[in-house]
Amino acid sequence: SFLKIAPGWCEISYLNKMDDEKMTLREYLLAWVFASINAEHGFALSVTKKAYERFGDNFILKLQKESRRRLSYGYLRLGKKVFKHILKLKK
Repeated sequence: SFLKIAPGWCEISYLNKMDDEKMTLREYLLAWVFASINAEHGFALSVTKKAYERFGDNFILKLQKESRRRLSYGYLRLGKKVFKHILKLKK
């Protein structure tokens, strides 16, 4: 079936909103790393936007580009799954 079976348990991760104005560039970079490892690419992109607004470091733009690339790839994979499912329905 197209929908996956839901498990009887779940794992919850808490990701910081990054609202504290005392956060350092290092903390933003760590947040990006952990978000990317957890495949939370939308959150990672949000972190880079806030970090760039605050620090203006050009390295952050490279991280932003990577987050966008990974986010776009996820949408591409979803589109392929939906397309394959539609083809199966037509058979």
